[in-house]
Amino acid sequence: MNRFWIAVAMLLAAGTAALADMNVVTRSDTEIAIWGKLHVEADNYAVDSATGAGDASGTRLQTHSSRFAFKGSHVLNEDMKGVFQIEAQANMTGDEGAEPFAKTRNTYLGLSSATAGEIRMGKHDVAYKMATIGDNICADALGENDNIISEGLGRPDDTALYLSPKVSGLQFLASVALTDAQEYDGDKLAPTNKPSDVQAGHGVSAAILWEGSDKSFACVAAELQKGDVISSGDKVSGYDSVVLSAGCDVLDGTKLVGAIETRSGARDAIADQLNYSVGVKQRVVGKHAIKVQYSVRDVDAKDADADLTTVAYSYAASKSLELYVMATAINNDTASAVDYSDGKIGNVGKGDDLQAVVLGAIYDF
Repeated sequence: MNRFWIAVAMLLAAGTAALADMNVVTRSDTEIAIWGKLHVEADNYAVDSATGAGDASGTRLQTHSSRFAFKGSHVLNEDMKGVFQIEAQANMTGDEGAEPFAKTRNTYLGLSSATAGEIRMGKHDVAYKMATIGDNICADALGENDNIISEGLGRPDDTALYLSPKVSGLQFLASVALTDAQEYDGDKLAPTNKPSDVQAGHGVSAAILWEGSDKSFACVAAELQKGDVISSGDKVSGYDSVVLSAGCDVLDGTKLVGAIETRSGARDAIADQLNYSVGVKQRVVGKHAIKVQYSVRDVDAKDADADLTTVAYSYAASKSLELYVMATAINNDTASAVDYSDGKIGNVGKGDDLQAVVLGAIYDF
């Protein structure tokens, strides 16, 4: 047995519990660590078609934002260090193709300074998305409030992100996302060789985030979008957005969160939106908790509103493992066709209502 397989055998023998704090490389100036998340759901869903002709139901197994990553740092001087991360989305159920790591998540190279902050360059969540993660009680699950409250551009290619140092719990975030497609100038052709199909655009977002020592938080974030396509895979929605988000522990074991978002259509064909969400997480006994979230999309167009209701029970089996059962429903007005954003049912028509009962498990390492 060669040295590689001996090393693999030793790693497996050490057990997955050791991965949480495991450093792959540790030197006086360099550190590399492994981390990740495995998230699997079994969904029983139903679609109530507005016409009755499109009624559907089924049971499926899917993964939500499962990931595997290496991250590290290299000391340059007393204040500055180089930082990097390589993060891949893990395909556990085959619903995104045969490849085990079919998508790239936050992957970047950057510099970090204790006094000046940190800059990251690569494929990365924009500041708008990063600032509002806390208001999502059931993050990454089928019934998450991201079905209604937007993530802005989400995680586009070609992103530069700045994170300021935290001062008294306050932090400033800013990001710029640029297109990676070729421009048409006579020498370089768009993918279809047509000037009208040029993929071009950019998005700028910024946020101010405050976090308290008691896990309370508040943030305000804004994003401006321009263009048709922000990257080869992420279309600009055509919205300029502003969001206010906050959360706090009001009683022992009770957490309240909320968000309100305005989205202004950059083109006449896109109707303005007012979106809001409220959620509560109540610890019942010990490791047991109940989560409830209600979100509404109020669209400035006739009969185009939608709302989302999610109720979940979760059990923290350990520090790393969470088990849960969830019921979630989306109600669409006659001119709305909102689908689940992470785990689309597909072929959802205007006025269709969606429901699902979910069994899930999340393992962090």
